[in-house]
Amino acid sequence: EILAYRKTHVVAVQVHPSPTRPHHLVRAGVQAGTYVRVGSTNRRADEALIAEMQRFARGEPFDERAMPGLDSEAIDFRAASESFAAVRRLGKKDMETLRLVTEHQGRQVPTAGGILLFGVDRLRNFPDAWIQVGRFSGADRARIADHAELKAPVLEEIGIRFRVTLRTGQVQPATLDAIDRSIVALARAPEGLATRQIADKIGLTPRATRTRLAALVALGLVREIGTGPQDPKRRYFSTEAP
Repeated sequence: EILAYRKTHVVAVQVHPSPTRPHHLVRAGVQAGTYVRVGSTNRRADEALIAEMQRFARGEPFDERAMPGLDSEAIDFRAASESFAAVRRLGKKDMETLRLVTEHQGRQVPTAGGILLFGVDRLRNFPDAWIQVGRFSGADRARIADHAELKAPVLEEIGIRFRVTLRTGQVQPATLDAIDRSIVALARAPEGLATRQIADKIGLTPRATRTRLAALVALGLVREIGTGPQDPKRRYFSTEAP
């Protein structure tokens, strides 16, 4: 896609994920040459993020990752048994079948999922963990329609299958007010618009306009192009078709 930018044009290229992720600068190597996009800036990925991208490319789920610094006693077996009491009696061997524990270098250790669900000291290992569900618009995950934090999941054994039901209450989809809709419409201009231009047209201060633009960028409705957050010539383009 070719976009007008200042007195020239830029080519916007979409790179699709591949099994060789993370992509990196060959001369710098994976650790020093892997970058991620954060807002309008490029930042070097840290070791944890690189490892996460590598696991994702290999198809290794985070919840089954071994936690070698702990032992199987870190799982509250009684809490797990009580959760399954209504459908079956849980045995020690079932802990491995359910991937609550796994084999690591000849010994049983808990998995990340095991600690998140039934960890004796869950908050010490995952202090910021919570369950949240998001609904996306379109065929990709570029735009969030709405999201909500869920009730406790329902764990059920049905025949030879195991089902987890994540329950949600009724939620309202993300909505735009008249000013936001005006901004999206203005940004459909082929050459895009600067913050000041948009502010003048909608009758808000540049600061208030920047706040609304940031929210629209997060929703995927507007794209920003510039050299950085402080670029005075940064322009905004609508991602919606004219």
